[in-house]
Amino acid sequence: MAALGAAAAIGLTGAALPAAATAVGPQLLYGTGTATDGGSGGAYRYDATLVPDGALVHLGSASLSTGVTKTTLTVHGLLPHRTYGAHLHALACGPEPASSGGHYQQEPGTDPHAANPRNEVWLDVTTDANGTAVTAAENPWTYRAAPGSVVVHADPTSHDHSNPGVAGARVACLTLAAR
Repeated sequence: MAALGAAAAIGLTGAALPAAATAVGPQLLYGTGTATDGGSGGAYRYDATLVPDGALVHLGSASLSTGVTKTTLTVHGLLPHRTYGAHLHALACGPEPASSGGHYQQEPGTDPHAANPRNEVWLDVTTDANGTAVTAAENPWTYRAAPGSVVVHADPTSHDHSNPGVAGARVACLTLAAR
């Protein structure tokens, strides 16, 4: 499975990780689910037009002893040749798209410019002809607390200075488990 290969590529096979000297939060986050309308497949689907039946979402993230966090997102079965925004969110998924709260921020802030790829985990994906994509992010910190979910958004993430981090409607959500 591509998701397992991506996880193994950054050492997320379930093996114990070395203790991170600066880690406060979890060292390992993971989740896999099929997006369904009620979340019974392990992930919630909020838009059946943009997230077809059987779409799979997998995330693995490790805070390493070097003080770096590496995160990989794999999707399969989304619309082909399309870019979706994706970010870690503060809370677990729920039946309503807003259930997952706002973006996870390493240093929480109310200034809109706190939404940036250095303070958050941005994982936009562009799918291939099969609706499959793998993307990765590397952040220069270890988690201060456990993010609750990864949310797939309808649009690519805005890097525009006037509206950073905005990525349209929430179309799917996967709750994450921490170790």
